Amino acid sequence: MSLVGADHVMQGFIHGTGKLIRLAVVLLLTITVAGVPWMLGGVVPAARLWLLAGAIAAAVGSITSGLLCRRPSRSLPWLSIVLLGLAAVGTIQLRLGDFSVSDVMTSTAGDSPADVLSSRSLIPSDTRSAVAMFLALSLIAAAAFDQVRTPRSFRFVIGVQVLNGVVLGAVSLVHRFQDSVFLPNEAWLLQDRNPFGTFVNPNNAAGWFCLCVAAAVGQLIVTIMSGGSDSRAGSGRERMVSDRRALGVRDRILQAVSEMRPGQILALLGVVFPGVTVLATQSRGGILALVTGTLLGAAVRTSRRRLPAMLLLSVMTGAGTYAMLTWLNLHHDVVTEMETLQDLPQAAGGRPQHWRDSLRAVIDFPLLGTGLGSYQYAELPYQRVFAHVWFRNADNQFVEAVVEGGTCGLILFLMIGVTSLMTGIAGGRVADQLSNRNDDDSGGFEDEESTTLLRRRPAVPRSVAVACTSAIAVALPTAAFTQAVSGFFDFGIGLPAALSLFVLLSASSAGLLHELPAAQELRTGYPAADTPARFGIASLLCVSPGPLVIVVIQVCLLSSAAAYLRDQRVAVAVDRSVVEVHRTLQEPMDLVRFGRIENVRRRLEQTLQRREDDAAGLEALREIVQAEMRRRVLLSAYYGRQLSDADLANAWRQMTLYGVTDRFLILKATDEQQATVAREEIERIAEETGVRRILESSAAHFAVAPGVHESLALLDLIRGEMTAFRGHVQHELFVQNSNAEWMFRMGVSALRAGDDVTATELWNQCLRLTTTFQPQILVQAGQRWADTETVLQKFGPRTYVDSVTAAQRVSDKLLRERLWEQATQLWNPEASVDETTAALRIDHLLHLGQRTECLLWLSDYVQTAGAAVALRIRLAELLQQEGQLSNALAEWYRVLYYAPDNKTAQTAVARLTDPARTR
Repeated sequence: MSLVGADHVMQGFIHGTGKLIRLAVVLLLTITVAGVPWMLGGVVPAARLWLLAGAIAAAVGSITSGLLCRRPSRSLPWLSIVLLGLAAVGTIQLRLGDFSVSDVMTSTAGDSPADVLSSRSLIPSDTRSAVAMFLALSLIAAAAFDQVRTPRSFRFVIGVQVLNGVVLGAVSLVHRFQDSVFLPNEAWLLQDRNPFGTFVNPNNAAGWFCLCVAAAVGQLIVTIMSGGSDSRAGSGRERMVSDRRALGVRDRILQAVSEMRPGQILALLGVVFPGVTVLATQSRGGILALVTGTLLGAAVRTSRRRLPAMLLLSVMTGAGTYAMLTWLNLHHDVVTEMETLQDLPQAAGGRPQHWRDSLRAVIDFPLLGTGLGSYQYAELPYQRVFAHVWFRNADNQFVEAVVEGGTCGLILFLMIGVTSLMTGIAGGRVADQLSNRNDDDSGGFEDEESTTLLRRRPAVPRSVAVACTSAIAVALPTAAFTQAVSGFFDFGIGLPAALSLFVLLSASSAGLLHELPAAQELRTGYPAADTPARFGIASLLCVSPGPLVIVVIQVCLLSSAAAYLRDQRVAVAVDRSVVEVHRTLQEPMDLVRFGRIENVRRRLEQTLQRREDDAAGLEALREIVQAEMRRRVLLSAYYGRQLSDADLANAWRQMTLYGVTDRFLILKATDEQQATVAREEIERIAEETGVRRILESSAAHFAVAPGVHESLALLDLIRGEMTAFRGHVQHELFVQNSNAEWMFRMGVSALRAGDDVTATELWNQCLRLTTTFQPQILVQAGQRWADTETVLQKFGPRTYVDSVTAAQRVSDKLLRERLWEQATQLWNPEASVDETTAALRIDHLLHLGQRTECLLWLSDYVQTAGAAVALRIRLAELLQQEGQLSNALAEWYRVLYYAPDNKTAQTAVARLTDPARTR
């Protein structure tokens, strides 16, 4: 008996230890996911390392708990398999060999450079980070599916996430009203951005808070449907339900409001506060996602019987949200921001064109894409429109997914949302089945936290089971729909913060639903009663190849994730050095940071020795190395002189690599002997700082990194190697074929170096993209070619608008008059005229001295132009200048009719109607 007793004690101890580990795993999963958004919204390497370490620890605990409790996992959720598939796509991208850029990238806007090789992933370091993230998320999905198997643990998980959202929302709103930055963000922000609380931008924040709203909706449903059920007697509760059904809809809603308990009110506030935070971001995509997602999520479970409850929840949450928004005095800002959607082309900006151009990459990389995390380099060669900005992200997660992962990556990414919808459908089926049962009050869940080897306590009441499954049926579709809409306007759903929360909610819900039929079968003893097949949910939630296969898969997955730990730790160290570089080089430069450049560069190089292909690290290294070169050039130029902070800031802005090159070329054109001395000094500094070596190393790692060959071309100009210069220019034209600014600047340098052919090619390409730089090009070309007609033939404007614009900006008198003459020749009085052209027409006529013709033409134009406030103001001013005061006053009144708050018109009317002035 003693041996038997000891055996029972040991088994009890082992089982109890397994249960404690299970509780620890649930807590660890919750804390891990909750901590990610505190790290700049999950965009920094530290967030990925935190997620990976927490996922590995949770997976180890989950496997250990299953073995100790003699309940190893028998199933793997579909979500985990989908995430594993995305990790496999990234792994394949890393394992494939090099490819020839000229052979593969054939759909770009520019000509591909010859004999340039690149790895299959354009940015291998970022692809490794993406693979590590998806492996971590797959582990989290598997662990949450195994460990969150009771309503208690499920409510704990969503409750902590909702609380985290409320706290983050409070922090974000406080910093918004104080116009300050969340203190920990300062350790990660690279430059002046528009952060929102702990997030790098409001759009990312809005997407994450939409998920918090979905979780809060689930918590509210659980609290309302299960609250107070244990304290009511069955017959009394049935009488109350019967009496409530006898009331009308309005009376039922009022009675439900009056019966709300404190816990239910807090749950309602948990929905309202994250919703207000989404609105406070003033993210148009986030607000649309919130409204659309919640309506569609509610519509999934709406029926005639549930309509009053849904209306009640909608009215209460809407009223609460509006009341809090008004209390915070944010409602006017939100309405103003949303009104911009009335002009969709203006609101969209250049994004639709950018998306169309980026999708051309799919032609060259149809199956596996350009590499997970490589969008910032992959999109550049395919752009055809000058956008003034570099899109490091697509601002559309679906475009980004298909470019980086190809069709395989896009399908797998969409499957993440599909699995969530499938789990929500399964929750709805289970809720309906449980609601229609009459056999007992059991919901089918075994409360494992209260189970020992010697006894079993009663199962969870059916009302709680119905509440949890109903919450899943609403919360998961809401989460999926909000992220689908948000993903169309932003890239936040692909970041660790939103994706990890989405995965945790979906996997926890799947685990909870999967436990229902298993516990029912165990308790009743007849499998046919409530098997997964009867509920029809097993195939929607997971695959079940058996415990041995599942354990092997989990161990392999765990080993694969652990292999990326060191790489991610180094990525965190590199990121710290990158931030230090950006802070050191932040303008205006001062003497303190000027003296730290060399030490900062040394620390970054030491860190990069452990991760030589880190894209952000190499980009920062190029910047700091060029800064070191500029520093030494400045010290050489100002040798023996004491610089003040103001002098240094001004000299630093001018002494860029372009500035150094142009100064040298100007000196070469005037004094060949001094230029030779300057070349030797610059080449010595370049050799000591290793600028060329670093740039060539970057070019070898990243064939399509912008700016690398641009800098090499400038160094070639200083050395006088024109053949190498043209080769680097052609390569940069392939990479940045839509960047008109660098084409203009490089064209100026080429012209000063005497390479008229390259300058002409660059400027013509620049003018095909935009006429913004046309006046400057005409000025520079006029200094090279004395013949004005030759300059106009090469680079002159071809339209009336461009001719007038160029004439207003050029400084050369002869060229300016020729442009005015050309504008006169190009004017077509029969053509339709917009307001921009009309304003230029006024300037043109005034320049010609034709004030009367200008007044007549402008008067006729505004009669058919509608509001045209700016043009009416000019007309009124011209009439006033011509002494036509009555006509001017009438026109000022018309301006006030269209723009009642116009200060210029108000002042003019006051002066013209002043009695003293009249007398």
